[in-house]
Amino acid sequence: MKELIEKLYDFNQLCEYFFWVEYYNKIDTRHELDEKLSKLDKSQYYLKKIDNIYKKYGVNSFDLMISIVEKEIDNTQLYTSFDLCKNIILIMNSKFYSLSAFKDLYKNIIVGEMYNPNWNIGVSSEPFFAFLPVIPEFYETNLMVYKNPKLDWKILNNEMDSFMCFVFCYLNSKSDQEKEYYFKIISLALKSPTIDLKSHDRYKSETKNVKYYNYTSIEEQIEKIPDSNIKQLIKNRL
Repeated sequence: MKELIEKLYDFNQLCEYFFWVEYYNKIDTRHELDEKLSKLDKSQYYLKKIDNIYKKYGVNSFDLMISIVEKEIDNTQLYTSFDLCKNIILIMNSKFYSLSAFKDLYKNIIVGEMYNPNWNIGVSSEPFFAFLPVIPEFYETNLMVYKNPKLDWKILNNEMDSFMCFVFCYLNSKSDQEKEYYFKIISLALKSPTIDLKSHDRYKSETKNVKYYNYTSIEEQIEKIPDSNIKQLIKNRL
């Protein structure tokens, strides 16, 4: 599976490099850039990186690179891997989530429980369970993660209370379907033994090496939330 992880990583790198090429091609020439590199230099820098990855796989287009990754997915036997999960989550949160090979890979990882819901996979130590793609066709698959008994709600999401992050997502939902999705997550969270509504202790990661004391409890934070449905859920839990 090492080959698949490497190809997924390179695919994500290509996506990042293309983003920067587009960015530097669009910005105003008067935009202040690094003193050592002009707008053109910046664009060429990332184009060279793209070319290096293409040469590595003997391709000359992004579509061919996708085909190589898809073929590797089809020929790989999966097992639990931090790097695999991190790379597929990055893809599932990009515009390429709709490609069938990536969708199937994501679903197989979740259904096969080849992940740790508490892995810190974000650049700011966000946990795996906070990074799942908020796309309707994956709602049911995602809910399997929130039912995972290993999920620890005391782990912070970018130094914010993970549970409250989902409460705010619920309050700011853009559709009834999305609102229902977040309500289900909140309901599942309140059934978890790792939820302590009165606790002031939080952790930076699953290792619990970095502990935050006197963190504002969920009970205290909920007092400021106007939604009656959430308040009733909390009341039932208490």
